[in-house]
Amino acid sequence: MAVLLHYVVERRFKKNVQWVARPWKGVFTGGFTTAGTAGAMVLATIIPLNLATSSGSTPGVGSTSRASAEEAVQRTKLSATVQGALQDAPKNHSTHGGIDDFEVTAFTMRDGCVAGDPDGAKTLVLMGDSHAWQWNDVYHEIGRELGVRVVTITKGGCSPQVYRIVNPNVNRANTECDTWRESAFAELKKIEPDVLVIADRARQEANRTGAEAAFEVFKETGAQLVYMTDTPQPGRNVPDCLATHMGNTALCNRKQWQALEYTEFRAMEREVAEEYGAEIIDTSPAFCAVDVCPAVIGDQIVYFDNSHITSSYSKTLKPFLQPALEEILNKA
Repeated sequence: MAVLLHYVVERRFKKNVQWVARPWKGVFTGGFTTAGTAGAMVLATIIPLNLATSSGSTPGVGSTSRASAEEAVQRTKLSATVQGALQDAPKNHSTHGGIDDFEVTAFTMRDGCVAGDPDGAKTLVLMGDSHAWQWNDVYHEIGRELGVRVVTITKGGCSPQVYRIVNPNVNRANTECDTWRESAFAELKKIEPDVLVIADRARQEANRTGAEAAFEVFKETGAQLVYMTDTPQPGRNVPDCLATHMGNTALCNRKQWQALEYTEFRAMEREVAEEYGAEIIDTSPAFCAVDVCPAVIGDQIVYFDNSHITSSYSKTLKPFLQPALEEILNKA
């Protein structure tokens, strides 16, 4: 860059009689050149942060939005916009794609499972529990814009990884999840997706054997694998908390070490995903900063209940998520 500037700018300044006679022209020209160079350097620094370029190296969805999260940590009062959105916040969840209830024992492919561009040349499957389903609306928008068919295979409380999960509603093993998962695996093989995105809630039942068993199945599909790290657990019903603490919303935030629960299991799942060649999309920078995970970021309520992110907030992350997925789709 220094050599280039020497020959393109500096030597031209010295030899140009017009600039010597009218030095203000040189000042403006040099200023614009410097500004352009600085702008190029900024772009070269920021753009890679938005992309998932290699296994294990992705800096995270929304890396360049960390400033927004940092600003949110300092906020203590709700804006008028957020106050106006509070009443409808519990209904601010994903509306595209489908999710099976606890009692469903087998996955059935249906029109409601398809989002994005139904006629897209490539197919992306979003598979997991409700922590995959919560991303459906932003995946729908991305799929529609990129011309990609998005198929959602999700079931509440049922990890796509082969874990024996306890159903809290009946206090017994979630056998419905086991049979549903097997049927979902069978359907997954029929679909033959170009890209398979796995997302699930971090849970204490997780174990390496179960994770590896699932990724064996995922790998056999031939799809480019993507693993999205789990979103934070807010630890309380966020809309209710905000309604109660409008004057001090910091009381509804949660420390990062608490919100990113089951740290060792999260790390294990990510490690297994990397071993099977999955691209890793680390979502935590989009939700936490300065060791805090805010309940409100920008003018968006982040969670619509005590666990799941709002559709509105997920869609604000589209500028960060879409470049990563586009690059992955181009390789698939």
